[in-house]
Amino acid sequence: MRRVKPTHNTARVSRWRTRIALATRDLAPAHPGYWEGILIQGARQFAGIAMFAALAVALGGGHLVIGIVAAIPFLARMAQVGVPALVRRRGSWSVARLGVAIERSGFLAAALAGALRPGTWTIPLFLCGFATGMVGQALYDGAMAALHSEVAEPNAFAQYTSMKTRWASISGLALGIIASFAVDQTEHLGVPPNVARALAICVGIGVHCLIARPFARMGVLARERARSDTAVHAGAGSSRELLPNTAQEWAVVHLALAWGFAYGIGARQSEAMALRMLG
Repeated sequence: MRRVKPTHNTARVSRWRTRIALATRDLAPAHPGYWEGILIQGARQFAGIAMFAALAVALGGGHLVIGIVAAIPFLARMAQVGVPALVRRRGSWSVARLGVAIERSGFLAAALAGALRPGTWTIPLFLCGFATGMVGQALYDGAMAALHSEVAEPNAFAQYTSMKTRWASISGLALGIIASFAVDQTEHLGVPPNVARALAICVGIGVHCLIARPFARMGVLARERARSDTAVHAGAGSSRELLPNTAQEWAVVHLALAWGFAYGIGARQSEAMALRMLG
């Protein structure tokens, strides 16, 4: 079979393809931790606090219900006090896996309660499901903070964090716009607002399930790093180190609590007012 000699044009095309492939590889997120950040941030645009506040308004919740929805995420974050002890005993990947299962189950229960509206039990079941999901989210976020530090390249954690934050921000911005537009269009088609917002939460849970593959790869990386650096884990401190010891540390805790409640209640009330004004 006669071979065709490469011409100058084909060689030029080949070089351009190589350059495009290299540029795409450099720009695309290669580390599984980046994909985890992308998918989690995207999922929380559909199944996030704003969407749950919108669902609470659609269910007829008043200012008290909105205030409870605002307070639950910050109260749930207190579960992170015990996360370091759990991570020491079970490992960050196992704790994160438990947290993600609780988060999905709670959010799904809240979405079903909002869509089906089981009479007088609607608001209590919705709030219970939302609170359960937020506790799972707090466990997941606390464990993932440790897991990300374990899977990052040695001496490159700052670069890893900045790259992960960049990709997560891009995902959150894009999918946040898509989520808002999709919910509006669904309601314009005649779907009841509570059903449309519950469906958006279910879509977020579906996106959340896509983290399975990068999450599994992160677990493998963490176990490999743990085997190669057992001395670091052997020197873990006691559980007494979890509590603040000095007046300055307690002052930081008090400031964080005050700022968190003030910001959370103010932000959720502003969202509720906007939702009521815009319908």
